[in-house]
Amino acid sequence: MAVAIGRPEHPGRVRGIGKFVGIRQFFGPPSANHNKVNINKEVIMSIKEEMREQMREEIREEIKKEMKKE
Repeated sequence: MAVAIGRPEHPGRVRGIGKFVGIRQFFGPPSANHNKVNINKEVIMSIKEEMREQMREEIREEIKKEMKKE
């Protein structure tokens, strides 16, 4: 729209509402858990264990490569 009318956007405002009404006034404050992600502890532990096992395997492979060089 800014390109069409040749005027810059005004950050923090909602179009068509008026220049004294901000985004938070119109839509309300963000919810308390807006940026939080709910992940089950079991899922986290599973991911950690999977990562550990991958690291162990990578270390084993590196050790094998080093031993073959010697």
